[in-house]
Amino acid sequence: MVANSFLQNPVGSHVENGVLRLDDFGALFGNPALTASLPHVIAAALVTGGFFVVGVSAITSSSARPRSSSSAGRCASAWWRR
Repeated sequence: MVANSFLQNPVGSHVENGVLRLDDFGALFGNPALTASLPHVIAAALVTGGFFVVGVSAITSSSARPRSSSSAGRCASAWWRR
């Protein structure tokens, strides 16, 4: 994200003999493009991860495989069959 933000808005740098030189490494983290896009990417990653977990949970809970023989499993399955 830092590299992409730098390419969108190169802060803390100058052009010297046709080459872009970095002056201030700390300015990369204060880049306005980074502060706008980083929360968006973090939120998107959390939502995507949440949907993945919910999907795996739904597939796992709906599969027709035998339940464990623990008392909690018997109690839950007995409640479900009422």
